[in-house]
Amino acid sequence: MDSFGAEEACGIVKLPRGITGFWAVGEQAPPASDTRAFRGHCHEVARRLGGGVLSVEEPSHRNFTVGTVATAAGSVAVLLNARYPFIGFAEPPRKGEVFLQFRDSSALAEVLREFGVYEVLPASELERRPTPDDLGALSEAELELVAYWRPQRVGDLIFNYWD
Repeated sequence: MDSFGAEEACGIVKLPRGITGFWAVGEQAPPASDTRAFRGHCHEVARRLGGGVLSVEEPSHRNFTVGTVATAAGSVAVLLNARYPFIGFAEPPRKGEVFLQFRDSSALAEVLREFGVYEVLPASELERRPTPDDLGALSEAELELVAYWRPQRVGDLIFNYWD
């Protein structure tokens, strides 16, 4: 088991309890990601890659922070789960858009891994269908939401807009 509470077995990540951003009344809240450090890391990544930070948006009706970084290769949305330091990359979402188009960014991933804080997830992991093994550690409250929202991709569990 790694420091984030995710187990890897046969190449499949078992999602930790609270990854969806939900838990039942009376349950202990899962840890929270350090969004202040993330903001600074986005600026450092942009500086190292010769770009800039267009925005860093805190969670609002979603369970993740979005840092949009502009580089010579184009703009990339850096997604940070609100509860665990899981990072994914996507095309910058337009206002009101809730379907994330996951992508890879090897340059951003390399710099973010250097901080020693984040688990950077490849687009292939975020795009695959969730399995029962992936859901094994989720709480009953989360499983009820999974049954309701019916996410089609692992990335839709880790980075969601559920109410």
